[in-house]
Amino acid sequence: MESIASQILHDEQRAGEQRLARARLAVLAFCFFINFIYLIFVPEKEFDTHLRTAAAFGLGLLYSLLWLIYIHTITYRRYHRYASSAIDFTFIVGFNILWSMYSGHTDLSAQLKLTSGYIALLVLIVLTGVRFDYRTVRFVTLLSAIFYGLYIYYGFRFTNHTLTLDWNTSLEEPRVFSTIDLFARWLGLVVAGSLMSFILRRVDRLLQKSVFESIKNQQLKQYVSHNVAGEIEAGRGNLDLTGQRKRVAVLFCDIQGFTALSEELSPEDLLTMLNRYYEFMVDVIFRHEGTLDKYIGDGVMALFGAPRDLENPALSALSCAIAMLQALKELNAKFSYGLSIGVGIHVDQVVVGNLGTETYKNYTAVGRGVNIASRIESLTRETAQPILFSEAVAADTKEYIVPRLAGRYPLKGISESFALYTIDPARLAGLAGKK
Repeated sequence: MESIASQILHDEQRAGEQRLARARLAVLAFCFFINFIYLIFVPEKEFDTHLRTAAAFGLGLLYSLLWLIYIHTITYRRYHRYASSAIDFTFIVGFNILWSMYSGHTDLSAQLKLTSGYIALLVLIVLTGVRFDYRTVRFVTLLSAIFYGLYIYYGFRFTNHTLTLDWNTSLEEPRVFSTIDLFARWLGLVVAGSLMSFILRRVDRLLQKSVFESIKNQQLKQYVSHNVAGEIEAGRGNLDLTGQRKRVAVLFCDIQGFTALSEELSPEDLLTMLNRYYEFMVDVIFRHEGTLDKYIGDGVMALFGAPRDLENPALSALSCAIAMLQALKELNAKFSYGLSIGVGIHVDQVVVGNLGTETYKNYTAVGRGVNIASRIESLTRETAQPILFSEAVAADTKEYIVPRLAGRYPLKGISESFALYTIDPARLAGLAGKK
């Protein structure tokens, strides 16, 4: 699940890098165009300055175009974000230094106090967030904080706890700025970067959690009905997917004569028939609050009473078995099939929970009770009874049905024999609606 969330985030980071590359190209193209127009109209004494500026924007424009093409053709890696951010930072810093040097200001920090350099770094930090990577934001914030601190230190001279900015312009006297003013600017970069990094980190974690919950929800809906899944998600249902011992009813359902049938049908027709059969049977299981454990070839295993507790798991399972027979009649009538099924039910203490590896798990039940239910189902062919259930099921449902003893049978792999019961066909309709 974490890898899925990481892939989603990676795709969004790639898309963010592409959006940023397009925005960078558009901005630099605009700046280059404006400076190119200035070259036509500016006085001769300012021509060299604007020529250098246009050349700088031209180089940036070329880089932006090449990077946009590159980022759309390669496999996007994390180091691409760092490289792109470092180049953006270098371009902004270099442009500000060169502009300061060639704009007529002998003091390197004059441009800074005009705030364009400070704003450029601040915008860079914010736009880095478009990449949706908090680490890159931290990287750019660190670079910006170091550079701006050195820029202030180099460009200003300290006098009586003030920072004096000299202008070689028409100003009559130097302007004086407090240390707190410039420290606040530096701190603003750090705070902006830290806040952006914190937000993106939270987005990362929330995405991981959202994907986890979404996958968990989808997996849950493979086991139980959507209504039950909704109750569990809302906290109104009992859910524990860890291993625990519970008394549950285990139901096995199998198509009789399936081997011969599979030889008669083409693979495509066989799969179509099985999918239709599963659709009918699983719908019945969910309507009776059962949990789909697994498909076993042409068979289905279902649990009643796990992971969600039921008042009477045995009664729900028996009601489900009867409804399965009715659903099978509808399936046969609708698609002209001649399918018959056998259903075996047993209620017992079993161990239920997620079973499998770290990469693939399945909620299931294991234990002697599961084996008994499977063996009971296999006897439906021998006894020619569509439904067979154990004495434990009969005891739990005695208030609702009058079971008929089908006989006492040995079960394969079980040391003792079991009294198995069925129910008269005439009583099936009355029980089908009970849960």
